[in-house]
Amino acid sequence: MRKLSVVVLCIATLAACNKQRTDAELGSVSKDAPYITSISAGLGVFGDTLTITGESFAKNTAVLFGANGAKVIDAGDTYVKVMVPQGTGSVYIKVWNGDYSSNSVAFTYKTISQGEGGIGQIVNIQGSYYLLDTTAFFDVGPGTRYMQLVLNDTGFAYDPVKINMLVYDVSNPYLTFKPVLANDKIPTTETVLSMASRKSAPGNVYFAGTGGDYFRATTDNFHGQPIQGLVIDGDLVTSPTYLIASDVNTGGVDAHAFFEDGKKLFIDYAVYHGSAISKTQFLSIDGVNKIRLGALSEARRYIMLMTKYTGASTLQSNAGAEASLLPASGFSFPFGFNKTTSFVVNGNVAALQNGMAIPASGAVLSGYPGRAISGTTPITEVTKLANGDTVKVDIQLHPKNAPSRDFTQMIGGRSWIIRNGILNDTNWLAKLQRTAIGVSEDESKVYMCTVDNPGLFTKEVAQLMQLYGVYNALNLIGGNETTMFVKNAGYNNTGLMNRPNNGTAPYANGEGIFGVSSAPEDNAVAAFAPANRLVRLAVGDTFTPVFYGMNQYGLIVNTALTSVTAALDNSAIGTFSGGMFTAAAKGTGTITATYGGVTKSIKIIVQ
Repeated sequence: MRKLSVVVLCIATLAACNKQRTDAELGSVSKDAPYITSISAGLGVFGDTLTITGESFAKNTAVLFGANGAKVIDAGDTYVKVMVPQGTGSVYIKVWNGDYSSNSVAFTYKTISQGEGGIGQIVNIQGSYYLLDTTAFFDVGPGTRYMQLVLNDTGFAYDPVKINMLVYDVSNPYLTFKPVLANDKIPTTETVLSMASRKSAPGNVYFAGTGGDYFRATTDNFHGQPIQGLVIDGDLVTSPTYLIASDVNTGGVDAHAFFEDGKKLFIDYAVYHGSAISKTQFLSIDGVNKIRLGALSEARRYIMLMTKYTGASTLQSNAGAEASLLPASGFSFPFGFNKTTSFVVNGNVAALQNGMAIPASGAVLSGYPGRAISGTTPITEVTKLANGDTVKVDIQLHPKNAPSRDFTQMIGGRSWIIRNGILNDTNWLAKLQRTAIGVSEDESKVYMCTVDNPGLFTKEVAQLMQLYGVYNALNLIGGNETTMFVKNAGYNNTGLMNRPNNGTAPYANGEGIFGVSSAPEDNAVAAFAPANRLVRLAVGDTFTPVFYGMNQYGLIVNTALTSVTAALDNSAIGTFSGGMFTAAAKGTGTITATYGGVTKSIKIIVQ
């Protein structure tokens, strides 16, 4: 019904436009004003070629789709051919001939509904055309569906690109989102699969997620440290880096994904500020739980506040000055942020300390003992703090564009790849495995996406996500660490949905981000679905269908339903016996499966 209504709307729009100007219209505008009589398509995507037909156009014609200008490919007095610019939703097309503006004609940017199309739908991604298959589509948890998409070269001459996507409906009462720090400790790494298993418990199941931010990969004490900020359950695990104007302007490395009440996702820049004040000293805290740099040329990372997230000690190894802090009466760990916490210096300050022990309920101020680089304000030495001093620590963290908006969870990322419906100009020009997280315009849906080898550019990932309704998106960790997890699904039911570095073993990460189910424990099968809904095979290939059983909350509780009846409708393409299909000839067919009175189908294409 939705497809039909869109087609009817487009036909009606085109019909309304395909006419000559009336006398009234001619009387209300200049006879030299351009006039659109028709457009070649009322529905499309960024990169499509569109022909606008009309009159009083000119060689120097400009075309607007809403507020966005289109690249003119060719133009004459009665036509103009353009490339559709970026945009979302429905907009009006107008033509400008240098003196006058035309009438308005509606154009709608296409989005793809979950599960729509399925087979060989042609899509334009950054000027290249692909056949898009939806090869898997099933529930994996409360309000959550998993899709596997495959971008096929239109001539099948190049390797396909597999994309895994999770779509979460945040209105589900049993769904929240939580980050996980590897082993709950900064200087370590852990696979996403292990994180989910370790953190899950009945009524608190980490059922689907991906890797999070990039992490420090150097072989030092801080290997595994998230590069940007991390907030878990309202506590600051690591601070974000300071914002740089060029990054803000280009959608650079500082953007973060914030979760309001652990539910609604929004993407913004993170603004951090920290200070420590005693009766005689003011110290700027340059970060929380990050490596403290010791060279004078490395500004703004001289003093760090270290808490139990780094383990038993600060791990700092460049002979800085460190002061042990115990919380004053009325304060306790976790210390949170956007408030002032009072501490008392516990013992004498060590002037040249390597890795001071962190009190179980306290913190350590770790600072470079010298002064800042020439031309900047000298920093006050941590060594001037004394045993028994009261130190008031103030940590402030808020979203740049929505400073009053509350959040309980936050992860960092590398680039804000879709910003308010527009693809960011910053493009990571390498075909790599990718991870991204996104949100719809109304914030009702959260998307997590991974891309397998041979990989995609960040703009290609962004445009693909945009086709499914993503309005803001953040690029997360990529390369071999790219991981998507779905409990009880994937390779050997381990949860691994993608193929890191073309293999079946996940790589370790510094953090992950997960959908978490609070639904009651329930192992009864209430629904079923095939693990694949579309399979492309060559002659001689075999395929054995797998069927998942889901409980009433959508969680997979049976990884291999055995009481499913299945049959093939076209024996000309091969045989289906003992639960296995063997491809014998080119053609198409359908395996129809039934369980509990419900029927599902798997499309088979032998090519």
